[in-house]
Amino acid sequence: MFSIFSLSKGKANANDAKLTGTPTAPTPTNGDNSTKIATTEFVQSAINSTLSTNENNIAKEFDTNTTYLAGDYVRYNGQLYKFITSHTSGDFNRN
Repeated sequence: MFSIFSLSKGKANANDAKLTGTPTAPTPTNGDNSTKIATTEFVQSAINSTLSTNENNIAKEFDTNTTYLAGDYVRYNGQLYKFITSHTSGDFNRN
């Protein structure tokens, strides 16, 4: 038979700092695909890592007389840009 005392031994204290205010949890390592709790730090790191990899792999150098679609990435003067609308570039270096 279980007593109330023995059942409560494994529970977290309701006044534990990790359960009051803003709860905290350990941040899993990058690439962890287990069922651990994903903290906002873990998720933000995963998003940033994925975006950086994808942007660098798909970004082309900006070119004149080229049509770009919304969502396309280009590099211009060493900076990475993303088109939010479709755009056809022109040649503005006319004499």
